[in-house]
Amino acid sequence: MQTEEPTDWKSNIVRGGLKMALYINGKDKLQDDIDTLEADNANLKGVNQISNFLLKCAGKENVKISLLGDSIGAGVISGGTVTAGAAYLNRLETAIEAKYSIACTIYNNAVAGHSVFDAFRGVNKFNIALGNSADLYILSFGHNDIKSDLTGMSPYGYTKINSITALERMIRKIKVKLPNADIMLVSETPYPEESTFDEYNSVLLVYNNEMRKLANMYDVLFVDAYGAFIAKGSWNAYINNAPNDTHPNDDGHELMFETIWQYFNDSIQPGKKNNFPIATYGKQYAYASESDWVECTKDLTTQGNKYW
Repeated sequence: MQTEEPTDWKSNIVRGGLKMALYINGKDKLQDDIDTLEADNANLKGVNQISNFLLKCAGKENVKISLLGDSIGAGVISGGTVTAGAAYLNRLETAIEAKYSIACTIYNNAVAGHSVFDAFRGVNKFNIALGNSADLYILSFGHNDIKSDLTGMSPYGYTKINSITALERMIRKIKVKLPNADIMLVSETPYPEESTFDEYNSVLLVYNNEMRKLANMYDVLFVDAYGAFIAKGSWNAYINNAPNDTHPNDDGHELMFETIWQYFNDSIQPGKKNNFPIATYGKQYAYASESDWVECTKDLTTQGNKYW
């Protein structure tokens, strides 16, 4: 339910039709109606999408998958990693090889602590991923991308609008260089079901909703891992040492894999996809222009912000 704007409301940003709220303090961080967002999510679920990747699998061609993400994708938990082979990407590799009797090569370019922006920095994991020339790109971010929208994090300046813009940049660049590759956005899993994390999950839901809209806009695949956890009613059993850790454990990665695998089997079908030239989607970014991207990157660089 909509509530009155708090007195410490800093500003509203409207860019490309996306409204984001920046807060400095206050417990009522989000004014979005969560029920409405969940209804939007349901309406945006893609079904019967065509997949070049599945077409190659069905044709008994060997395939390659490249993942970009953060600690969840990397299989990291507090103090270590999930059991060898238990991460959802490894499970997906095994399932594809077993079902189609082909070789599936995986490239895990996820790095603990990474936001979308981080994938473009330093060793530039994004360029490394592009060099994989994969048939399927899995992009999964969120936990590190929402921190400036949480109480006490506002000085870092990395807002969801900038993250979604960077994610859009990834999609466009993949489509330009590898037009026959499939792209799959995977929403990140919720924080533990603990009252101290309520606002985190509220912000993450908004972020995931914008990610789904981005997938819809560019006709790329979207898998709702967040929703799969929430659908359990109680999901702490799928999080390592909850509520002290926020990363999925072995069972959590299994649930993520099952969600992706069900999506592969129920919601998409093999077929030759018409990958239109990127200009079809507009010369300018929907969320921000190229100049906005440059200015945003420049501003964040000067701040020395570890969250971008």
